[in-house]
Amino acid sequence: MTNAIDKYAPQNFQQLMEFAEVLSRTGVVPDQYKGKPGEIVAVVQMGSELGMTPMMSLISISVINGKPSLWGDGLLG
Repeated sequence: MTNAIDKYAPQNFQQLMEFAEVLSRTGVVPDQYKGKPGEIVAVVQMGSELGMTPMMSLISISVINGKPSLWGDGLLG
């Protein structure tokens, strides 16, 4: 059984790319991801491997010197 949120999460790489393209042009993502859909894809993929939703990944993973790192509440999860 899936919940309402699952049906909106990217289900394949093409959907993830489209998701990243849209988000990279919004004010919803942290400044470091604006205009960088490739970084959004990498961060969402890393978060997925850790059991995070795409949006939780974007607010809990920061890329510092090319290395994605968990911070804030993401560490507690």
